[in-house]
Amino acid sequence: MGLNLSIKRIIFNTMFKNNGEKIVQLDHSSVKQIAGRAGRRNSPYPQGEVTCRDPFDMKHLRKCMSTEIETIKKAGLIPTASHIGLFNDLLMKYGSSHDENELHKTIRQFSEMATLQGDFFLCRKKSMEDVARWLIEIPLPAPEKFMLALSPINEGCQRS
Repeated sequence: MGLNLSIKRIIFNTMFKNNGEKIVQLDHSSVKQIAGRAGRRNSPYPQGEVTCRDPFDMKHLRKCMSTEIETIKKAGLIPTASHIGLFNDLLMKYGSSHDENELHKTIRQFSEMATLQGDFFLCRKKSMEDVARWLIEIPLPAPEKFMLALSPINEGCQRS
């Protein structure tokens, strides 16, 4: 669900953000996505305006706005908790289900059986399965375990 607001002007306070590790300059795709909030067809402001609070950022803003965004070649999909729940219900109905505590096996089987066409692929299969395996002994309902399994992890970090 999106939020449609009638916005005439976007003013960037800064052209930098924290990416979780360090401060980086916004890339052209991010700038265009944010700037695209201004001016919408069928709104009181069909022509949007975008600017920066800091005049030194204007050069980067102009460069980003004039750069074409590369066409996406592939798109990744992640199943929702309702997909996994329905899949598990069907496995139980047809006799090939796992114990509810074995969410990692359900995720693995879903990944093996999922058929995606064209330029789509299933994302984060291994990390979801790993997190679900770590949660076996945690007393939570399967949908809540699955939501935790969607959490991003850094497989190279011991604290993840």
